Amino acid sequence: MKKISLILAALLLLPLAACRGKGQTPAEVTDTDAPSAASDAFDPRTDYANLYGGLTQDDIVETEDAFYWHQTDNDYLYYCDKASGESGVLCPRPECEHDAVEHNTDCSGYIGNTVNPSLSYYRGKLYWIGYYGYTMRNMAVFCMDPDGTNREKVRDITPEHDYYGYKYYFHRGYIYYYRLDSVVEGGKYASAFTVARVPIDSEELETIYYTKSHYAILGTLRFRGDETFIYIRRDNGDENTEPEEVEDLKTYIEILRWTPGMAEAECYCRIVDAQPMINTNAFSITADGSMYFETAAALTASDTDEELEYKVCRLDPDGKVTELFDFEDEETKYYINCITDSAVIAKTGSASASFTQPVWIKDLNGKTLFKGDIPLDIGSDPLNGQIASAGIRILSVSRDSILGVVVTRYGTEEESTHYRLVNYMITDEGAVPVVLCER
Repeated sequence: MKKISLILAALLLLPLAACRGKGQTPAEVTDTDAPSAASDAFDPRTDYANLYGGLTQDDIVETEDAFYWHQTDNDYLYYCDKASGESGVLCPRPECEHDAVEHNTDCSGYIGNTVNPSLSYYRGKLYWIGYYGYTMRNMAVFCMDPDGTNREKVRDITPEHDYYGYKYYFHRGYIYYYRLDSVVEGGKYASAFTVARVPIDSEELETIYYTKSHYAILGTLRFRGDETFIYIRRDNGDENTEPEEVEDLKTYIEILRWTPGMAEAECYCRIVDAQPMINTNAFSITADGSMYFETAAALTASDTDEELEYKVCRLDPDGKVTELFDFEDEETKYYINCITDSAVIAKTGSASASFTQPVWIKDLNGKTLFKGDIPLDIGSDPLNGQIASAGIRILSVSRDSILGVVVTRYGTEEESTHYRLVNYMITDEGAVPVVLCER
């Protein structure tokens, strides 16, 4: 096996309340709030790659030599070597049948149905959290070399450890995670949201943030050096909310910040007039500490069918929020899908009848980089069937490419669904697909 080598002036002012902890006092970003230059610097050997921090269905890791891809509902880890284009299950044994055998636990590329994303590249190895022993109760931290060799179980994670997360991030010697729970106290229901970390090789659990909300809380994490940023959507209710109070609950977006040594994450800013929605893949932090995120405002009265206007906003390190631009189009409704440290992509709700997906890419200043259709009718059909449907899960976007998983169904049988990891290169002639690997 070869070496696995988002421009419009502001139409409205977003009500913004900066806060610290649970209070509402204005926040000041002082010199002591800023980490040292050394801790700011991104280190690809030890730092989580924020580019993929909001993904919930796919795991993707990119190294200098290769792409590594895993779907949380699939048992196998796949690779694509950049130099040779070789791809397949990450297993170095030529005699292995790999994914041709169901639940082939003898295959080095078998990492199991991990349920929640965790794949990371840390200190030269691939790390993940998965199940073992044919039960959803036994979890462990695993690692192996990028070529599929030297696989090992780092340590067990047992139920009493209480850190079954919805997503895991390997960052600077720790596993960070967030989890959602339903809690019932005094016969009343609430949703709980926890962010915590634990050393990769030990069990010294440290809770970074815990809060309760009446409705379900949605969130995601991003990192900048030693800083952890928590982006959540929640309301101002909890288990003490009475039924007659539910209609009056306010939903808001909150960004919190935590660094090692803080007792708990503190509120960095709060957007109090935001729609009760959040896209965990539409939040980014750049090298200078600016954050970009999506908000939505209602264009019609609240007692009618609301049409939402989606906008990209920037939060500067001094706490100022600026509304930047949207993707308004006279003919087509675009939804913001992904924000990275260099670009924003929006797409329509579904693919066209001709199996193409309209997308719109802008840079962080609002300049259009590409607007057009990307083809979904790509690759070969191993069953020689006719395409019944096609769609794309966009994983990331840059100024000149789109990375996504194209899901194609041939006929009506579930088994005829095909998955391809595709990198679309943005050229003067359009979006050119390059299939990295498939299953």
